[in-house]
Amino acid sequence: RLDVALSLLTGVGEIAVFVRLATLQAVLRYWYFSLYLLCGAMQCIVWILGTPTSFAYAVFWLCTTPLMIGLRIAVVAELWNQLSLKRGADPRARRFAVIALGIAVAVSLATGVDLWLVGWRPTTYRMVSLAIRYSASILAIFCALVTWFGYSARNNVPENTIRHAFLLTSYLGSIAAGHLWSHLVGGSNETTGMVMNVMAAITFGLWVLLFTKEGERLETPG
Repeated sequence: RLDVALSLLTGVGEIAVFVRLATLQAVLRYWYFSLYLLCGAMQCIVWILGTPTSFAYAVFWLCTTPLMIGLRIAVVAELWNQLSLKRGADPRARRFAVIALGIAVAVSLATGVDLWLVGWRPTTYRMVSLAIRYSASILAIFCALVTWFGYSARNNVPENTIRHAFLLTSYLGSIAAGHLWSHLVGGSNETTGMVMNVMAAITFGLWVLLFTKEGERLETPG
């Protein structure tokens, strides 16, 4: 089946990124991202237990989703620590992070048009899907803002970190957009899931291609 194949492709992409980090000896520097890749690959490969409508996959998905959300938060926090290098202790940097988080939450909540137009249906799937959507949306917007913060001081961080920030923003944004669309059209949408897998696979492919040995070097002001 095409949906299973695309999910497996996403899992292979995550493993490929992890291998790329390992070859660059960057796993420890991107520790939470590396852990997220491995857990994400396991979640994708578990499709062999059955389709999302099967009981086995539904149980696994519900049990692992909180872990994946927590790891996404950790990955973004890890990125912020890297982008705020040499300025992380600066009160202005901390204020920027707080303001960025506030903007991210406000904008994400403003996207809840489906809750007003479609109404609230408190099913287990919908509640978990909303948690994925809003957490990914908040993280994507926050990630975009701190990426700008880091890009403005790119001499302080390796080029790979800047690329990682842009790709992570796109990846989280695609997750949030996919779940928003699914809610707008009404519940689980298999086509939306396949599109999300395609976007994820492309993003992981870009991670593999754009993470280079030269990009791991710390740039110094000229």
